[in-house]
Amino acid sequence: MVVDQLNAGRVILTSEPERLELAELNLSAGKRAKAAAVFARALRYFKTGLDLLEENCWEAHYDLALALHTQTAEGAFLCSDTNEMEKVIRIVLQHARSPLDQAPVYEVKILALTAQNRWAEASQAALEILKNLGLNLPTAPGKLQIRLSRLKTKILLTGKSFDHLAHLPPMTDPSKTAIMRIIMRVNAALAIIYPELYPVLAGEQLRLTVRHGNGPASATAYLNYGMLLGSEGDMESGYQFGQLALRFLEQPQAEVSRIPTRFAFNLIMRHWKEHLRETLAPFLELHQAAREIGDLFYITYSSAFYCVHMFLSGWELPEIEKTMAEHDPVAKATGVQAGYYFMRLYRQVVANLLNSAADPCRLAGNFYDEEKMLTIDTEADNKGRDFGLYNCKLLLCLLFRQPARAVKNADRVQEVLEGPTALGSGAPAFYCWSSLARLACYPDVGPEEKGQILKRVEDAQTRLRRWARQSPLNYRHKYDLVNAVRHWVLGQDS
Repeated sequence: MVVDQLNAGRVILTSEPERLELAELNLSAGKRAKAAAVFARALRYFKTGLDLLEENCWEAHYDLALALHTQTAEGAFLCSDTNEMEKVIRIVLQHARSPLDQAPVYEVKILALTAQNRWAEASQAALEILKNLGLNLPTAPGKLQIRLSRLKTKILLTGKSFDHLAHLPPMTDPSKTAIMRIIMRVNAALAIIYPELYPVLAGEQLRLTVRHGNGPASATAYLNYGMLLGSEGDMESGYQFGQLALRFLEQPQAEVSRIPTRFAFNLIMRHWKEHLRETLAPFLELHQAAREIGDLFYITYSSAFYCVHMFLSGWELPEIEKTMAEHDPVAKATGVQAGYYFMRLYRQVVANLLNSAADPCRLAGNFYDEEKMLTIDTEADNKGRDFGLYNCKLLLCLLFRQPARAVKNADRVQEVLEGPTALGSGAPAFYCWSSLARLACYPDVGPEEKGQILKRVEDAQTRLRRWARQSPLNYRHKYDLVNAVRHWVLGQDS
């Protein structure tokens, strides 16, 4: 390329205008390389552009300095060069003139922290920049605050059809656009770390869209509001908002939110209406799309949930193990530890089921060590990972006829079953498995505890009944199985 030839001779450039012109050429070349997913080359161009700037670049050529530093931070993240990324982000935060100019590197910071399993820090970074941009969110909103947020949103939506929302004018306020992008980046982390905030966040997102127009990240707003409705029992309306989010993705401006929205819909909502196996092909498509743009987070999580949904939808264990072995090196190479560990958790479950072990209910082997990983999870405050671990242990204890241990794990799952976690495909499975474990203990306990067990089972069945009505293909058999076992332990024929 011409830029490469010019870079080779840059040492002879002495005038500032010539160096600035070449810096701009490197910025353009870097953007083209990044768009083509040639990230190492892109980073090299961006860093060369930085080298061409003078020490007073932030005062004399602010826009160029900001653009090159921002692109370098993103390029370093895509190349897993954490030290370079953090150094450049610090420089931008020191010199940027406004929160709006800081917002893009905050996006990079949030993505990096999330990938490193530092979800609490990612959430704190997001709350910090959101506050600076004008959106001050409470981490622990009270019930009144949540109800008020819901009421505001309902009033604003009155008289507005889905077609009306789909054709809102474009969002033109750059601060509001930045807020929406930050929320999109931190969506998963905030939902896990601050589940009480989720209803308020979903409302804020949707109100921003309705008031200021559809922006690049508005699909996330529609999807989050749909998930909120689903968590409140209105899965039908929630699913319609999910469909609206997918419809919005057809617009060119929605490119930045295309993969996150399709992923979340496939993970959280699709099984509300379609068979769980129908999520598998979309996860593979998302994996390929993420690889084409170098989105490390979704490369890893699309692989992880593809394998998990194979397991939950009843594929043969050897086939699941073969698939996991194929996806393992790619997921590991991304450096997205949380997603990689999550996939390895289920790989260890499969291994325990395929191979004899001294204690098949303990997840410690070639792929996963629960004691080590629990330490990491605690440090990350990652409730979603706790849900996955104890739900898997619950299933293993149930299958290997250790109901007392199964119940202990069920109690641990219950502690973290909140927010979006309660809407995914693992939640209805938990309600079924936990009830079966409690009923298996029923014959061996006293009258008082028998009553407690039946109460817990009835509560779980109330929730599972909702799932069974919404998606009988996936969950009616689970509801019926628990009912049959309950009648059996009570000595009832019908």
